[in-house]
Amino acid sequence: MELGTAVTTVKGDPITVADVILHLKAKGTFRTAIYEIIERRVVEYKLEEQGVRVTQAEIDERVRSRKNTLALWDAKTFDAYLKHFGLSLEQWLDTIAADMRRERLRDIIVTKELVQAHYRQNSARHTCVSIARIACRTKADAERALAAVGERQADFVELARMYSVDDNTKLAGGYIGNLKRGMLPAEVDERAFTCADNEIIGPFSENGLWTIYKIYSRTVTKLNEALGKQIKDQIFEEWLRHQVCVAPA
Repeated sequence: MELGTAVTTVKGDPITVADVILHLKAKGTFRTAIYEIIERRVVEYKLEEQGVRVTQAEIDERVRSRKNTLALWDAKTFDAYLKHFGLSLEQWLDTIAADMRRERLRDIIVTKELVQAHYRQNSARHTCVSIARIACRTKADAERALAAVGERQADFVELARMYSVDDNTKLAGGYIGNLKRGMLPAEVDERAFTCADNEIIGPFSENGLWTIYKIYSRTVTKLNEALGKQIKDQIFEEWLRHQVCVAPA
């Protein structure tokens, strides 16, 4: 396909391949597209090195499954789908095969043992805190609330309803929910994930307010199927990124 080839028209005015490339460059997505193409080639070469291939029978089964998922049950609907995305049948089948090759390589590279080791080494990433907050307009109000909790004059829930200016949480006693590392401001995050259960921390200066927090408990997410897949994808993405960087030209 030449740069001057028209991919579509508007009132007879052609939009060419060159126009599309220029648009991708202007939007900052051209390099991403090039990277993804290189990545696909690297996956193919790595599978060849492993002596592994995706069989036609496996591809046919995936095609049937994809068509069922997308409700592409008849030829007319399927043709309209391909036309909508500007794909030929061969190109569509190629994208499915590419996805399957990527999955197959991921399954070879990222073993169950690697996933388990990553989970153990990065347990802090999978820890959540059950946390509540009182947000005050002044440091003095925050300190008064903190002192009242320390002297057991009132519990945190009552104080949140009394002092907090955060309308989203005050009626719930300041309760925010279960948060992972990195979801809180840096100083709060560090204290929240190292303090004891039921400890009150603060006051902290946040966005023009003064806050204190109660950390009810910490829990570590179990290595279930969903988390295992997330870790597996992460390990593979990092590995593949390195392979793309070191791939010979």
